[in-house]
Amino acid sequence: MAAAFAAEEKMEVLCPSGLRYVDVTPGRAGGAPPLRGDLVVVHYTGRLENGEVFVDTRARNKPIAFVFGGRPFAGVCMGVMEGLGSMQPGSKRVMIVPPVLGFGSTGTMIIQATCDGIFCDKSPPPPNVIVPTNALLRYEVELLKVTKIPAQMSR
Repeated sequence: MAAAFAAEEKMEVLCPSGLRYVDVTPGRAGGAPPLRGDLVVVHYTGRLENGEVFVDTRARNKPIAFVFGGRPFAGVCMGVMEGLGSMQPGSKRVMIVPPVLGFGSTGTMIIQATCDGIFCDKSPPPPNVIVPTNALLRYEVELLKVTKIPAQMSR
């Protein structure tokens, strides 16, 4: 595991949960980290310990948007949610997610969709990827934007 950050020369942070991360690019000054219920827009790449990519929004040039603090989905695990919680918009972070914060003892299958609900591309879908049980995961995450959902703005 020591080689997990071999390419990075920045300081590694070890969280009490076991999540490890390195900030590659700082966020914008004054940008606040997301709070539960905020809408976040994120680019991320998830890799298995052997380097195999199991999810990559950059490859399709389609970041994902989701409500922060909600149920993880589409290759996003609890470890990524935890790591996002202290990021500022514009920042990039490499996270090493232990199995307990990843997909645990069950693993998962990442289904690679070719439709985003509105537009579908006509290329053949990429193969689905199995994240094995008890897998250590590496994510490269960029927090593009944090927005208050309108119903929250009055709170």
